[in-house]
Amino acid sequence: MRNGRVIASSAIRAWQKSQSGLRSRRNMPRLRRRYASWSSATAATSRFFLWLSYLYPHTPYEAPEPYFSMYQELPPPKVEAGGLAQAGKPFRQQFHQRNNDAVIPFTEGQVKLMRRVYYGMVTLIDGEIGKILDFLDERGLAQETLLVFTSDHGDYQGDHGLIAKSPALYDALVRVPFIVRWNGQIDANRRDHRFVSHIDLLPTFAAAADLPCPPQAQGVNLLPFLSDGAAGSEIRPFAFSEYGTPGAPYDEERLVNEGFEHRLFTNPANDRLSWEGNPVALSGRIRMLRDQRWKLVDEEGGAGEFYDLQNDPHELLNLWDNPQYLTIRSELQSLLLGWLATVT
Repeated sequence: MRNGRVIASSAIRAWQKSQSGLRSRRNMPRLRRRYASWSSATAATSRFFLWLSYLYPHTPYEAPEPYFSMYQELPPPKVEAGGLAQAGKPFRQQFHQRNNDAVIPFTEGQVKLMRRVYYGMVTLIDGEIGKILDFLDERGLAQETLLVFTSDHGDYQGDHGLIAKSPALYDALVRVPFIVRWNGQIDANRRDHRFVSHIDLLPTFAAAADLPCPPQAQGVNLLPFLSDGAAGSEIRPFAFSEYGTPGAPYDEERLVNEGFEHRLFTNPANDRLSWEGNPVALSGRIRMLRDQRWKLVDEEGGAGEFYDLQNDPHELLNLWDNPQYLTIRSELQSLLLGWLATVT
């Protein structure tokens, strides 16, 4: 039965009711045990580099007890009061929301449950990482092992009326954890508000291993900044990000002309789920420049986004067309073009 409520409910479940979930629950300890076995045999004789990848937290939103029921009262999602179109958001976001709602509509209650289960999944992974840290501590490897915990992307969790992810550059998606531990070698137990990027991983790992960094690497060695008490110079003045495929972005007219106005885009691997990589939402490059106050998202040949993060930290009010902000918006666009010139 292709009922929206049934489909949405099936995306949020307790693992004990799901074969895929049971399989995932078994895989995490197995992954940790294989790491422990491999590193015990390797660390005694040689240096090593290991990438340990956990799927969760991720769709489907599922967790075993006690994590499934661990969180009950959480803040509600942050949404545009009048919807995405009224808030001046790009068409690709409006289309993605429309496609989501048609394929797998979530009720308000299901969104609340999804957020609670997602928090539980985060706590579950936190415990798994803690066991790895314990393993290193118990074997005296903590001072010899640089650990970095990060993620490839975030999750809307109902923010902006959306779920999972999509071709957009909100902080909910692109601002991810970056937690570093190296006992006795770098600062411990502090936060740092400077901008770092995944492209900094390669230069940092190379420096930690006392190896040359490939000249084509675009990132920064973070080791000096990890030992300055967060009081040193800035790492970079802005954070940059980009997404999308070459070509012109869609609008309603192009959607109709190409016969897509009534088409639903479902996940190629599961037609009960929406597909964030659909060609309408993905078409056209979008690029972001963000500092501590402002965020600019420029869409080639289409609309743009501009946010005052100090007064609108959840990016609900698009100031792109507001003439009051034209000067600062133009300044950031010039900086974005300057960045593009250095990487293309």
